[in-house]
Amino acid sequence: MKPDINIALMLCAQEIATRFLPLLKEEYDQSRLGSWGALTLLSSLQIDGAADNLNKENKLMLDWFTKTKSIINAEDLIHKVEEVESSQLSDIKISTLDLFNQKLRMIFVEIQEYLEDSGDSEYLKESWIILREMHGHRKVSHMLDLLKSDT
Repeated sequence: MKPDINIALMLCAQEIATRFLPLLKEEYDQSRLGSWGALTLLSSLQIDGAADNLNKENKLMLDWFTKTKSIINAEDLIHKVEEVESSQLSDIKISTLDLFNQKLRMIFVEIQEYLEDSGDSEYLKESWIILREMHGHRKVSHMLDLLKSDT
């Protein structure tokens, strides 16, 4: 995305927080508009890193699939893992990376359930580490202070 789009989104978020939010009387309306401002700000700040984060997450899951494939005794899971390992993405758009990420997540959850049933704690611990890293890519709490108005 062009830098000027990021700047426009950031200015929009600032306008919402500083000009329009203080004009609203109802707390509910303030909360809703504040949420829209937060989403706008986050989109301006995170758009450049979104593709990189999706790539990292996809690689983490694919590497973990390769490791766990050797201990999985379920043919359907092995087939799903092999299918995604061999797939090629048609382009490198964020939407394509996100769709692939969602597909990997569904398989990830299935493998986790399989490992929970089998009692394999080593690979489950590795999956939790991956999940923590993926969750870290989506944290927004450290940016919420940017939206607070001076009034």
